[in-house]
Amino acid sequence: MFSFGIISYSWWYFLANGVQRAASDGARAAIAGLDAGERQSLATTKATDNLRAVGSYNMQQAQVAVVEQSNRLTVTVTYDTAGLSIVRLPFVPAPPQRIVQRASILLGGM
Repeated sequence: MFSFGIISYSWWYFLANGVQRAASDGARAAIAGLDAGERQSLATTKATDNLRAVGSYNMQQAQVAVVEQSNRLTVTVTYDTAGLSIVRLPFVPAPPQRIVQRASILLGGM
């Protein structure tokens, strides 16, 4: 049971790390945008491409949100692990079902 718990949480941590990387890369990509629409498009595309590149994500379970307020842009990537049996073992306490990771950047310099 202990070994299954290690495997389950390791897989969840692998997914959470990938979600954070997608949010961070999406925020970095947004810096190149000239206006809010372009920044949102760049961030969403980069974050989605990152998740697809790993190959372990069901893209139906992923959401990318980009919010720009005053001089800050925040990319939030959410992934729902409900359909993953390796993370939802009946005899091991389960990690959180939703993985939510954020990354922010300042716009317009320091």
